[in-house]
Order: sequence, then structure tokens, then C-alpha cells
Amino acid sequence: YVFPEYANPLGNLYGGRMMYWITMAGTLAASKAARGFAVLASMDSIYFLNPVKVGHTVIITGRVEYIGKSSMEVSVDVDIEDHIKGIRMPATRAYMAFVAVDPDGNPRPVPVSLEPSDDEREIYERAIARRNARIPRILNRKEQALNISNIGDLTWKLKSIRAVMPEDALQGNLMFVGKLFMYIDEIAGILATKFAKGIVVTGSLDNMEFYSPIRIGDVLTLEAGITCIWNTSMEIKVKIITESIIHNYIRHVGTAYMVFVHLNEHGNPSPLPKYQPQTEDEKRACEDATKRRIKRITDLENIKKQLKHNIIY
Repeated sequence: YVFPEYANPLGNLYGGRMMYWITMAGTLAASKAARGFAVLASMDSIYFLNPVKVGHTVIITGRVEYIGKSSMEVSVDVDIEDHIKGIRMPATRAYMAFVAVDPDGNPRPVPVSLEPSDDEREIYERAIARRNARIPRILNRKEQALNISNIGDLTWKLKSIRAVMPEDALQGNLMFVGKLFMYIDEIAGILATKFAKGIVVTGSLDNMEFYSPIRIGDVLTLEAGITCIWNTSMEIKVKIITESIIHNYIRHVGTAYMVFVHLNEHGNPSPLPKYQPQTEDEKRACEDATKRRIKRITDLENIKKQLKHNIIY
């Protein structure tokens, strides 16, 4: 159930809260299959299809679709029920890769296998295809973990530094990624709100790979910057760095690209203030963001075709 504490002033659920719930459902499904703890290694793009409002019920279903040696492919479907209108609508669908780990956070074998039935064969094969498509994105994981440079010379940016506390963990001393998503959405949302001078909502999150774990006691730095502004939407980049004071290392955890939409007082998309890239970093960032935007538009149309149901109950 969506309570007011989970929502913005217009009554829309915060995207970070939704990503927390999605990650929790995926973690529970993967951990059950792994007979122990599993951590999120990669999240495919998420698109928020319909607004989730205060008073809605959110139905989240996690499913393990493929099991490898130590990794698992997991899908999470999210539907919303509007009890006043009497309808059930799709909110989003997420695809994630999890890795089974031991108490120290090291990969371990998954003790069970998955043999799909005839009815499950197509789902199983699509999961393998997603896994294969993800492999090129993580080949340079070790090199990416050492990329601790800042996000560049962007006019609109914001930085947050916080200690990773015990309440940020789900099990052991590893930070729960669902909590991290809430922090990412928070800093990006604040920056988007400051620029828009109004209310914004999370529209999407691009593919995100995790290069290094975050542990309790680490110092976490999130640096957000606006990469491009369009008519009613903007892209924000958030780079996450973790620093271990005890073990004396700094690592790049991952980089998120998020889209936020500016809303007016009626909850409809509203034009943003004019913005023109000035620095070379801003011009390059906006060019790259525009390429990602074209891909998002195509992907979003495909997802809408897959989830085109509006069930009266």
C-alpha cells in the first residue's frame, strides 16, 4: 500500500522507493534459489509506465528465470491496483542479475539447477539472451572499479557524502543495493527539482552495472550532474564512489543515468527552463545523453507492447 510518506507533494510514489521494493523482491527470489544470500550485480533499464499514487496497492512478483554456476537471472513484475477506479495496471518490469555469495561477500556456487518446462522454455531462453547481452558490459569490471574520477565540468551538479551504517545492510556487512537506489534517486531528484524549480518524477533508470561492493563503515560519495535538458524531461548522471577508511582503498561502485520529468500543479508534464550546454564537458555529455534518449524511446515502446494490459477486477 502506498502511504503519503512514500510520495511527493502531488501524491506520486518516489522512484527510489519503487526501486527499493523491486530490489528487495529480486533479492528474496534469488536468495531463496541460492539457499543463502545473493547480491545484485546488474540491473537492466527500468521504465515507469504508469504513475503510482497514494492509496494504490503495489503487487510485486519476483521470478528466477535462469541459474548459472554462481549467477542468476531474475525478473520482477510490478502492477498497481487503483481500488477507486477498479483497475489493475502495469507499473514496470525489471530484469536483474544476482550472484550467490558467502558471508564474506565472495561468489559461491548456486546449489540447485533450473530445468525449464515446455511452458517456461521461451522465458528461459530470453533470460539466457539477456545474460549474453550483459557480458560485454561487464568485461572491464575491474578497470571500471578503479575509475574514481569526478563527473566532469558540469554547471548543474550536486554531491552527497554519507557513512554506510548497519541499517543500510540486508545481511552481513554488505550494503543492500535497494537502499543505495533510494540514495541515488534522492540526490538526483533534489538536483532535478532545483533546476526545474518545481516537482519532478522519476521516469527511467538506464542499465546499471555494479563494479565493487559497499560495506558497512565505508564512506559513500554520490556525485550527480545534469547532462541534458529537453522540453519536459532531463537526464541526470550519478556516479557512486565508496571509500574504505579501514582498508585504505577507493572504488567506483557504478554510474546511474536517470530521466526525470517536470510536472505542473495538475500532475501533467510541464516545460523546463531553457538550458544551453556551455563547457566542452556539457556539450559532450548532452550529445551522449541524446543518443541514450533515442534508445530509451524505442525500448519504452517495446515494453509497452509487452505489458499492454489494463485488467478490470
